[in-house]
Amino acid sequence: MGKKIPATSKDVRLFFDNHKKMIPAGAEKSVQVSCKGRIKPEAIAVFNKHSGMQYTEGNRRHIDVPYVKMSADGKRLRRIVSLPEPEVRMLCAKVAGKRGPLSQAALAYAGEQYAKTL
Repeated sequence: MGKKIPATSKDVRLFFDNHKKMIPAGAEKSVQVSCKGRIKPEAIAVFNKHSGMQYTEGNRRHIDVPYVKMSADGKRLRRIVSLPEPEVRMLCAKVAGKRGPLSQAALAYAGEQYAKTL
């Protein structure tokens, strides 16, 4: 599961300002640095594919997931990471459903799966 850096609309517009040849047809106006508003979906797809960052429109709900990490001297350190809800649901898909609130057991399982990726 590769981690992508989240991007803002400013990042998208600066990317296309530096890579003018990659601007899709019809999206020239929406990716200008001085422009405000929505960015065309074609431009978002090109940006996500070539930039190494991930741009999504709108706010995504984040959930705090607890996990345990072992320190260098062998102590168990309890940590909390805030992850987007779709990623948390993907991590705990075996114990939780697709809808509804997540139980503490499901969050603990998601934390175990997240700790394995570190």
